[in-house]
Amino acid sequence: IALPAALKTLKAKAFAGCSAKIAFHKDGAKDLIKESVFEEYAGSEADLSGMEYIGNNAFKNSKITSLELDCDVGNGAFSGCELLKTAVFGENVTSIGANAFFGCAMLTEATFLGETPPAIGKDAFATGEEVFNVKVAFFPDKYKEALIASGRKTMQISAA
Repeated sequence: IALPAALKTLKAKAFAGCSAKIAFHKDGAKDLIKESVFEEYAGSEADLSGMEYIGNNAFKNSKITSLELDCDVGNGAFSGCELLKTAVFGENVTSIGANAFFGCAMLTEATFLGETPPAIGKDAFATGEEVFNVKVAFFPDKYKEALIASGRKTMQISAA
């Protein structure tokens, strides 16, 4: 589903049960993904390029399997996404909200491409998985410190 550039607002759970791949128009609103819009989204893919913010609980309990984004992430934005395995955070990510990936039982790998670690909220990566691989492009010690401060105690860090 290609969402048109003229689209300015979406309601909560607008895509609940939808399994089609969602693509946003490159000239459309950059902040459409607000609170709970894709909650319970059944698709495994969503092209989030160009977005400026992913709102609170935006993709809660969705069936997303992998994720690449370059914007800030709200509280609980991807919580309960039990099929999510990998997440890649671009250089423009400055914050990841509390519980953003809480309960993402299969999330075992996160890649951070930014030079500076984002502010990471409490339990943002409380996935329940003991094995958590973190790949970083810069300053692994700073990323480890930020993740530990958020509550993530175990991780393996390597170069991206």
